Amino acid sequence: MTDAARFLSTVPEFASIVKWAGPRQAGKPVAAAKRYPYLVRSVVYQQLAGSAAAAIFGRLNDLVGELTPENVLAANPEELRAVGLSGAKARTITAISLAVSNGELQFSRHGRRSDEEVTRELVAITGIGPWTAQMYLMSALQRPDVWPALDLGVRQGWSILHRIEPAISIRDIASAADHLAPYRTDVAWYCWRAVDRFREG
Repeated sequence: MTDAARFLSTVPEFASIVKWAGPRQAGKPVAAAKRYPYLVRSVVYQQLAGSAAAAIFGRLNDLVGELTPENVLAANPEELRAVGLSGAKARTITAISLAVSNGELQFSRHGRRSDEEVTRELVAITGIGPWTAQMYLMSALQRPDVWPALDLGVRQGWSILHRIEPAISIRDIASAADHLAPYRTDVAWYCWRAVDRFREG
């Protein structure tokens, strides 16, 4: 059992879901050279069903060949829209590519930077908000103490585990897990698993 699972199993509201879901299996951070396509992929997948997002991402790769900032910038906006990207996502992916090209976004230094520093660097890019930055921190960098309070699934799961009706507000959940640091990435993961368990009945 991981340290996070062991700790959360002692928290009454989380003991049952930890037993049901088991420990979160954290992977290794994504290599710096693969963080650009990882971030682009995360933008493509936002608010889309997996199959639809996969089809669009596949067409984007077919359009540009190797997914690099230079190749994306060589495509015009109409071509990006033609693969199925919304105007907003096309602009965000273009903005990411520009930020990498001009040195404003340097994935190679993220491993040495704090969560706050990485977040500031990402949200300075048009179209990237706190949620996207938090998902990047949690998944690409495997940071252990990220609390994505704006995530609907986290709010729903927290409310299920704490038997809060109606669901906890965004204002209240922002600091609700402070006492569970430094394991809030796992707390969020267990909130998502609580939603899965609830749906299974």
